[in-house]
Amino acid sequence: MTLIINGTDFSNDFSPYLPEFGISKIEGPNSGTAQDGSAIIDLVDTKDEMVYTSSLLTEERYKLIRKIAKLPVVSVQYDDPDTGDLSTKIMIPSIGNAKRIPLLGGGIAYKSLVLTLTEK
Repeated sequence: MTLIINGTDFSNDFSPYLPEFGISKIEGPNSGTAQDGSAIIDLVDTKDEMVYTSSLLTEERYKLIRKIAKLPVVSVQYDDPDTGDLSTKIMIPSIGNAKRIPLLGGGIAYKSLVLTLTEK
């Protein structure tokens, strides 16, 4: 699995078995419901969406991912599920909550951080 965000390799920070790939539909103003109750879909575009779940993160890596998630857009290189090739797209990052784990001998680690990347 490849996951490079703004030139930083995060491939080993997220589970290679849990990436989820989806597609979001962007509807225009003419979507709605017809008088007979059927749906009217004004499809303007589709956007790729990817969700990654972290493995155990050091405090340093966790802070780096939080910093990236605060940016409006990022450049992402990833393994495209449609082609199998390495693709690069501009995406909108967001993250969920992570579990904070105190380590024996001091320090903090984080796990189960969910990173969502939506195509701009």
